[in-house]
Amino acid sequence: MEGAGASIDTHAAETRGMESADEDAKLPSTIEDLIRRLEGKGEPITRLHELTGTDFRDFFPERELLSTVRGWRSQVRLRVLDAIGNCDTLEDLNLEFICGGDISTLTVSEWEIVLRGFRCSTVLEMIRLQFLSWGSDAEVESLCSQLGTILNTSSVAQLSIDNCRLSARCFLNLASGLRGNVESNLKYLDVYRAWKDSSAVKHVADMINSATRLKTLVLGYIDNMEEETVGILSQALIKCSSLKELKLERVDKGEALLLKALAGDDGNRSIERLRLERMDRLGGCFRELLTSNPSLKELTLVSLRMSPEEWRQLCEVIRDRARATNIIVQFSGRVLRGEIKSLKSFSIFAGEFSMTDTNQDRIESMLSMNGKTGEASVLKSLLLSFLTYKSKDLFKGVWKYLFWCLRGNISLTHLDLGLSHVHEESFRDLMGLLQVNLTIRGIDASRTTWARDGKAAQIQEALNQNQQRAVYMSVFREAKLAFGYAKAGRLFLCGSHRAGNVLCYVLSLFNQ
Repeated sequence: MEGAGASIDTHAAETRGMESADEDAKLPSTIEDLIRRLEGKGEPITRLHELTGTDFRDFFPERELLSTVRGWRSQVRLRVLDAIGNCDTLEDLNLEFICGGDISTLTVSEWEIVLRGFRCSTVLEMIRLQFLSWGSDAEVESLCSQLGTILNTSSVAQLSIDNCRLSARCFLNLASGLRGNVESNLKYLDVYRAWKDSSAVKHVADMINSATRLKTLVLGYIDNMEEETVGILSQALIKCSSLKELKLERVDKGEALLLKALAGDDGNRSIERLRLERMDRLGGCFRELLTSNPSLKELTLVSLRMSPEEWRQLCEVIRDRARATNIIVQFSGRVLRGEIKSLKSFSIFAGEFSMTDTNQDRIESMLSMNGKTGEASVLKSLLLSFLTYKSKDLFKGVWKYLFWCLRGNISLTHLDLGLSHVHEESFRDLMGLLQVNLTIRGIDASRTTWARDGKAAQIQEALNQNQQRAVYMSVFREAKLAFGYAKAGRLFLCGSHRAGNVLCYVLSLFNQ
């Protein structure tokens, strides 16, 4: 027993020695700088970075090591949390960055210290609950109760709940902060893979109905929806008269939800923009949705799984009867083309044009060339975004092939290079294109390296010169003069009584 007592005394002495050493330790500069900025003594901080780096590990460890935070370390920890709670410059509050993704690494009282200062904030705009875990439902339900209070009394306009399977009680606590508050500032609500079971849906609907200024709603990864759940959500959407944008991704029974909420005489009439992504079996709802809803102005379809017959029917509706004026379709695989002769704008992201003679999707079959009508013969605007994840040599061939196709095109007026990877050879190919194509009036290279190395300015100068060339070339066309390629830099006019007038006009342009 004496040996055991001596061992305990030795351990206690070692602990006191460690705590004494901690007190003499210097605060890491990273933490010192964070506290200083949070307290308004340095550059204002608008969003937090993770408190899980090397310098923070001794003060904000994983759940299993919380017992090691004692004495001086505990004081530093509380000082950081208190500084976060009292910071009056934070605009974006990401809870994952505070707790390392585990709510249980902070006690209920510590969360109270962090969140109490935001209850009356006029600066905070966004709260994020993303990729969080917890030890007990009581912990996360208490946290959601505090967040509900913040939603009720602060300036928060955006709430994102992403990959957090919250209980119905959690959503009830969040909804309680919005219920009856006509002054709620919430304008954006993102609920993605966010509830344990369908019993939470009625509280989500309550949040939608209580947010009187809600503009954008995102619902994602909702599986195994029952008919009752569809009815609850659809009624919430119908009643939300402030909603302008709805985004649905991987929502089970999406067709039924859309028909109940947006189509027909009783559907929502405030939603103007609808985005549908990675959803199945929607083909049957588009005809009624696009023809019966007068408020819908923009429809974006991303990676939908539909049969060729459903795509054909969608194309027919778009062509003949759709009320939406802007319809964007993004494909993850081969483009299924239909009746697109009236297409005015087309975007290609990270695409790869096949340059074989047998491929049905060769780009010259879509762009008009040398007076021959392609499927997109009236195409005016083309957006390209070829990123660098593929072979650079491949993209050299893509640019060369594309610019060759555009040499004979007389419809395209605007070309946007997006975030594409460009190089010296593609620049030479583009400048060669501009020597023979006078139709293109604008090329946006602002997001490429050409904007920084001066090549974008050279492109703009070539476009300006082309506008001047287009003026006197229009005179030739008006005179109905036929001529081939100029040789030795000379252009001969003959066989027309208007040739003299044309020549005088051209000379006057050069003399100006």
